[in-house]
Amino acid sequence: MKITVPAVRRDTRPALVRLVAGAALIAGIVAGPGLYGRATSAGRLAPSLQHVSGSVNVQVLLPFPPQAFHQAQLSSYGVFAGRHGNTVFLLDVPANSLRELAGIYWVAKIEPLRPPG
Repeated sequence: MKITVPAVRRDTRPALVRLVAGAALIAGIVAGPGLYGRATSAGRLAPSLQHVSGSVNVQVLLPFPPQAFHQAQLSSYGVFAGRHGNTVFLLDVPANSLRELAGIYWVAKIEPLRPPG
């Protein structure tokens, strides 16, 4: 038994191409930031945090002043301990969550939190 697939009519090809291009554009807009964040996460995580175990205290540097949304999002990874300028301080961040935290595309850098002095 031979199965034949109907050919796409020539006059419908441009519409089909536009539909596929539009779907690809929407998929890129939706998935792009997350993919970019995961692909570049290693560069955001300080070398001293690459292989830690247990929980760590960190400072998360942002390229902009954080708003309530950003603070709430970051608080899901650890205990919010305040902010100063573009830096948010998080305590008790589990080591296995650091890579995920670094995968947020609007995070510029994650460094260990050093006590003042």
